[in-house]
Amino acid sequence: GGIGWGGRPGESGWLRDVDSMNFEGKVIVLMEADSPVGMEIVRALAETKARAVLVGERRLRLDAGVSEAMRGGLEAIAVPVNMMKKDDHESIIIQAKAAFGGIDYLVFCPGSHTAPPFNDWNGFSTNERLFYRHLIMPVYTAQICQPYLEKRSGCILAFSRSTSYTSPCSSPLVAFLKGLSQEYRSIGSPISVVILNTGRMLEDTKSSVDHDLVARAAVHALRTRTTNLRADSQLNFIFRQCCRLIYPKWLFYLIYCRCCSRGGSKKTQ
Repeated sequence: GGIGWGGRPGESGWLRDVDSMNFEGKVIVLMEADSPVGMEIVRALAETKARAVLVGERRLRLDAGVSEAMRGGLEAIAVPVNMMKKDDHESIIIQAKAAFGGIDYLVFCPGSHTAPPFNDWNGFSTNERLFYRHLIMPVYTAQICQPYLEKRSGCILAFSRSTSYTSPCSSPLVAFLKGLSQEYRSIGSPISVVILNTGRMLEDTKSSVDHDLVARAAVHALRTRTTNLRADSQLNFIFRQCCRLIYPKWLFYLIYCRCCSRGGSKKTQ
């Protein structure tokens, strides 16, 4: 399975290289940027001189993200949307073009609003609403961003999870993007599709350390454009849980990052 958080062979570990990644001038659209992982990605990008379009439903969190990004040297704009409205998704393109001239990266952050277990779904209206928000609209966003990504040899990033329970809506989106990646390769499209497997790292929704580590993995994935990158493994999970019981939060973070940065990432080009 491979231990995540490692650099490429011969490198000293990518966790120490996040701030030096060359995203200068690149435009990154972060869907669900108001989620915990989305906000951590903004922080991870803060010193890269990139340009960010923060998309989400909670205006106050988006505005806070823009303020924090700008303090770190990252150009950013907030685009509050209703995730259920097609016109709002189209406005993302309009505002990104107006502010920065185009799009280089499209990132589907793990959102705060997840679909409930299928047994709790109630009738066709629930089915329609959940799939519209978590599958149909993300697919539509990828479609309308495609021409702009092609112009700049862009990249699409999404997250998957290898846990005992995965949302019945998120799995089809990942499957769609994997199929889209194969189509892009077959027709020679310059667009890359990256899937980051977070393993069990986001099961504890209140763990800011997990959110930060996943965000750093996401920035690394965007930089390397690795087709499939696993950010966690069973050994990492056990090690992380043991450290949490023994060490205070700041010391655990230091130990975990230093130990795991010596490993090697599991990836498939």
